[in-house]
Amino acid sequence: MKLVLANLPRKDGKVFNVTKQMLRDDFEKARKAAGLEVRIHDLRHTYASHLTMSGVGIRTVQELLGHTDVT
Repeated sequence: MKLVLANLPRKDGKVFNVTKQMLRDDFEKARKAAGLEVRIHDLRHTYASHLTMSGVGIRTVQELLGHTDVT
């Protein structure tokens, strides 16, 4: 995946012209429309849980989430 992203054309050093605020705004709009009580951070926990339940090693999960240690 890193190689795919590395080879994509960039504008101002970015592959995608999306800001964190744009993602948060769109997520919030979709969350409200769906009537869900969930935060973006909850999705990180779910992602980590599913990785672990699928047998992905804790060190790999740590790296994928960008954590400096496993705690």
